[in-house]
Amino acid sequence: VQGLRAIQLVGRSLVAMAIAGALVVGLAEVFPRFALNNLVDEMATLQSYGTLGRGGSAIQIGPNSGSAFAQAASTPLALFTALYRPLLFDVRNPLMLVNALEATALLLLTFEVLRRRGFVGCVRAISGSPVLVFFAVFTVIFAIAVGLSSTNLGTLSRYRAPMTPFFTCLLLILATRPRVSRSVPARRPHTPAPAGRTAWSAA
Repeated sequence: VQGLRAIQLVGRSLVAMAIAGALVVGLAEVFPRFALNNLVDEMATLQSYGTLGRGGSAIQIGPNSGSAFAQAASTPLALFTALYRPLLFDVRNPLMLVNALEATALLLLTFEVLRRRGFVGCVRAISGSPVLVFFAVFTVIFAIAVGLSSTNLGTLSRYRAPMTPFFTCLLLILATRPRVSRSVPARRPHTPAPAGRTAWSAA
């Protein structure tokens, strides 16, 4: 049964990726500005602004390159930056301290969810709820886009504001929802009827 569910999950994922790819191609045909190559070039342009920053909160996540492969290689760091920075050692002023406390709370909550459920358990819980799937997909896509294009921790905190409620709700639901046991309940042992006593005689 678990093998069949895994196959179904992989099949659904492949169908979803195929649909997403078709939508990206169709969007690029209708709106050339949103074509993949143009988006990569625009992302590299935004990242180049980070090299001009001299403030204490200036950051540069992306490689400042027009290569799609180079941008994709930076997505894990961009995702972490958008979700969990500024960290406490990034603090430069009182306002950044507030943002750092919020990001640290989300980081600790993420560790707690992974400790309780594990990565596979989180994937199962999310895939079993359309609402959680939307929360997760929106958070990941938005965070990668913001993380790659942001060059300042102050602007990063403002740009990720639309994503934060979805990410927070996702973590809180995963942390508070009880784990569903998939174990098969044990059957009660069959007790044979006493000798000489049948169902008809008992009636």
